[in-house]
Amino acid sequence: QDIWTCIAALKDEGEAILVIDKTIQAMTKLADRHVILEKGRVVWSGSNAQFLADPTIIDRYLHL
Repeated sequence: QDIWTCIAALKDEGEAILVIDKTIQAMTKLADRHVILEKGRVVWSGSNAQFLADPTIIDRYLHL
């Protein structure tokens, strides 16, 4: 929990942050954009709104 609080504080300060994680709930609260890699290649990229609007992305790429 502490790490997400720190990341949120950095974002509030206007810092650019790269986070690599599968914690979807935490990521969607903080991320402006998502990039999904599979075997080293970008298979999906889009805004947080686009990610949240398409629930099949999680099933298709993240296998959660």
